[in-house]
Amino acid sequence: MFRSSWLEYVIAGSITNSVSLFSSEHVFYACATTMSERQVPTTVEQRIIIRFLVGEDVKNTDIFVRLQKQFGECLSRAAVFKWAKAFKDGRKTVENEPHDRRPRTSVTPDNIRRVEQLILEDRRINVRDISAEVGISIGSVESIIHEYLQYRKITARWVPKLLNFEQKFTRLEFVAAYRSDTRQRGTIF
Repeated sequence: MFRSSWLEYVIAGSITNSVSLFSSEHVFYACATTMSERQVPTTVEQRIIIRFLVGEDVKNTDIFVRLQKQFGECLSRAAVFKWAKAFKDGRKTVENEPHDRRPRTSVTPDNIRRVEQLILEDRRINVRDISAEVGISIGSVESIIHEYLQYRKITARWVPKLLNFEQKFTRLEFVAAYRSDTRQRGTIF
């Protein structure tokens, strides 16, 4: 009972330096087995072990060797040293610090609407300017323009790939007027 509850503290990250009932080697492997059964991410698992071994005053190189022995493929040597230093400096958590991230995908309805609005305001706007204005990558802007809005660049202007009914009708009227005009005046060429 005491062992499993102590391992629960290890898994939860509540490791203390005063607990030394078992050899660190025994706890190291027992801890790794228990965490694997709980489906803890491998990197977090290794950080917990690093934190424990730092508390046991194990050298960083030995920590790295033991992680390699236990996991085979493990954190890099530099990462082990970085985490060991962080734990020696007083860090308590084994999870990554929360940080602002870009959205996983920049192709959202809001961004599509903003890109379309920018194109309609200025048909000569380039992809780089749209990217800077909307705050998404050039590749995402190109994806929105070509795949979602179905625009293409013709003579430095963005135009729809397919004409809507109104545009087709206007084009037909223009061609008919041009044709009748050339018939009346004769061929120009």
